[in-house]
Amino acid sequence: MRASLALLPSAVVIGFSLACTGGISEPPCDLTVDNLAGKSFIMSEAQPDGPDKLNALARLTFVDDGGLKAKYTAMSLGDIYTYDCEKQEKDGKFEQKCSEKERLQDWCEALLAWDKSCTAKKLKKLGSNASDEEIDKAMDAAKSAHKEAEKGEEKAYKMWKLRRANLGNKLQGQLYAKVDEKKCRLRIDDLYWTLYDGEKREDSNPVGTNPFVKADQPWMFEHCDNQADLWDLETDEFPTKPLEAAPTHAPGKAIYYFHTGETGSKPEEGCTYSFDTYAGWLPLQQGQTPTTNADGRLIWRAEYAFDDGHVRDIGGKQIGIFHMARFKECGGKKERIDVSCRATPF
Repeated sequence: MRASLALLPSAVVIGFSLACTGGISEPPCDLTVDNLAGKSFIMSEAQPDGPDKLNALARLTFVDDGGLKAKYTAMSLGDIYTYDCEKQEKDGKFEQKCSEKERLQDWCEALLAWDKSCTAKKLKKLGSNASDEEIDKAMDAAKSAHKEAEKGEEKAYKMWKLRRANLGNKLQGQLYAKVDEKKCRLRIDDLYWTLYDGEKREDSNPVGTNPFVKADQPWMFEHCDNQADLWDLETDEFPTKPLEAAPTHAPGKAIYYFHTGETGSKPEEGCTYSFDTYAGWLPLQQGQTPTTNADGRLIWRAEYAFDDGHVRDIGGKQIGIFHMARFKECGGKKERIDVSCRATPF
């Protein structure tokens, strides 16, 4: 986001001081690669015909969880990717290099798909820091999967190899976060590596290289792990034949959300249940209580009419993105059941 008084928070504007020459000077940037924990950022996307525009589809937050971790959307409607971060020096400046956890079996299967050879030496050359025991376990699992695929039909085996030996097989996401001190924001390089002809190749994810500015709203960073059981309907009663329902949705018109499925449908004795809702990745209502029907099953139901502040422009289309996070509490211990999501085009 370019520095503009009209766009800067009032607290920052008040903090400005007049220089001796009568000009305006900004306070020094307090953002460093060492104090990212607890801060969230949104991509400031360059526009071909106007000022930069914030794009909440690409969001990033840092947490201290036994070390610095980054939670990142990577331009996904519902996925959250977790990276482990490590400070490093490059070209005389410090940055945070954040990487997804090693998926050693996937790495080994990709090597086997290219040239039928996966060794501990090759995995370490690809960047693995795993123990010898972990590497041996992953190699055993990968080689077993490869052997089973080889024994199958030739067409199926070719497909097995094709899924693993192609440039679209993202084997590890890697994100580099640097501080732009002049504009007090981050510069993010969003990359991944894969294999080509058995050799490591690095490529760019959709975000590529872009500036990220500090977030001024409480954006959500919870992974949607259930995309099948949340329905968006236009009636407040769940229909007997939901697949035949053809709802017509529009901003400002109430949408009735029902969470179905067996998980979390039958209350356990001594437990209480609740759910939080989010629209356009922003919190709506927290701590709502599901009702029960005549059969004693829990009814997870929410209602929301999207307003301009929660509708998202995705690829030129207006989308209403809704999340429901469900919880149960037993014996004073609260745990999450799941997070479900639904994207509704208008």
